[in-house]
Amino acid sequence: MEEREYKWLVQKPAFYELHRKFEAAGYAGSGRILQLNYYYDTPDLDYDRAGITIRIRQIEDRLTGTVKTHTSGSGSGLSLENCFKVHRLPASFNYKSDNLLFQGQLVTERRLFQLTDGVTVCFDKNYYLGCLDYEIELEYAAERETAAFNWYTALCEYIKKHDRDTRICRSKSDRFFRVKKNMLF
Repeated sequence: MEEREYKWLVQKPAFYELHRKFEAAGYAGSGRILQLNYYYDTPDLDYDRAGITIRIRQIEDRLTGTVKTHTSGSGSGLSLENCFKVHRLPASFNYKSDNLLFQGQLVTERRLFQLTDGVTVCFDKNYYLGCLDYEIELEYAAERETAAFNWYTALCEYIKKHDRDTRICRSKSDRFFRVKKNMLF
């Protein structure tokens, strides 16, 4: 499966201001969705270094494993995802010929709005390894690329106007592993 998205890290005030605008505009939205992402890798983080994320995501009592290959590290990203079944959360498991170990978790509190068919904006508060960040994602289907780019342009303009510190960001797993590599244990 392909995942296409644009991502921005923003400051808290801009995050909530834009969220309120989508609510006020009446876009169909979700309630709060809580996602727990459990990351796995080799002891030397070989998969992270290769641009591959191996995670198990929990939403409510449902677990789904994903091997996600990142093909772009900038704001507009395309990732290829292959899912696998998970019945219990393991401390470690084998993938290919490697023993993968649990590396930590990232918790996302998500609210999303359907902008048009195949284009969704997500407001994500991410908690990981003592960090909290505010992320806005524009996710879209391949056949909706033109509509998504129009939304991207409008969101860029709005975000830059309301948040001087905004930046196009990399994946959640990339941010997680950057912090993990700089931790002292």
